[in-house]
Amino acid sequence: MTAPARRLGSVGTSSGVRGVVAAGILAGGVGGVLMAIVATRLALATGASWAPGKGVAEVLLGPRALTPGVYPSLLGLAIHLGVSVAWATAFALVAGTRLRGVGALAAGLAASVVIMFVMTFVVVPPLSPFLYERALATMPSWTAAHLAYGVGLALAPALRRRFGRRAPATEGMREPFARRADVR
Repeated sequence: MTAPARRLGSVGTSSGVRGVVAAGILAGGVGGVLMAIVATRLALATGASWAPGKGVAEVLLGPRALTPGVYPSLLGLAIHLGVSVAWATAFALVAGTRLRGVGALAAGLAASVVIMFVMTFVVVPPLSPFLYERALATMPSWTAAHLAYGVGLALAPALRRRFGRRAPATEGMREPFARRADVR
């Protein structure tokens, strides 16, 4: 196996793919929820409790997302978690399985800053002008929320190790519906 393949943790195997996907779902879910909690707490402090979710929902609903009601915020949370899982899956693929402890945390935090810049200045502006304006106006809070996401990302290498293990050998076990020689 080549050095790059070892670093990626044998993604070409079914257990490697399973590990990447499971790590992405779990690390992205944890990171996304941490980010949503931080963003909502900081928005509450400014009196804009539903603003984070509504800004994300603007991607699909347009200006209607900014109307009163909880539906746009819940839709925004669902979109946010989906994007969080997608980014975390990419991170799990790139980060591999070797990072541990402080190294994994540093990589997760660094990746969250890169993700923040890509989302803030490339993805969000054309999709949600409201969220873009809000992000620029509250950059310290926006950064804190993304750093919270980075803490969740830091779980990805450990989760890849956990879920990327090969299934135990089944040597000597028979198939449940296999014909046995002594049964006719």
